[in-house]
Amino acid sequence: MKTQKIIFETKAAFKEAYMPFVHGCGIFIPMTEPLWKLGEKVSLELTFPETTTSETISASVVWLSPSQTGFQLNALSAEQKAQIAHWIAEE
Repeated sequence: MKTQKIIFETKAAFKEAYMPFVHGCGIFIPMTEPLWKLGEKVSLELTFPETTTSETISASVVWLSPSQTGFQLNALSAEQKAQIAHWIAEE
């Protein structure tokens, strides 16, 4: 399984990548060329805003375009889901 490292340095960067229409949680990641196929399972090494540690999360490719790839995050903890909901709700 391929692994992609992604760092969200700010809440605004995460909010920009967030896909609310994907069940659970989805994010768009800018890519210069598609690295995966639709439906492919990947590991994302994510660093969320306001943290210094990364977490490896299972994801599936759910969207492909020439400039970005969309992932559905498959294994978020209850704590991670709550934190994401908090960031998205903030102004």
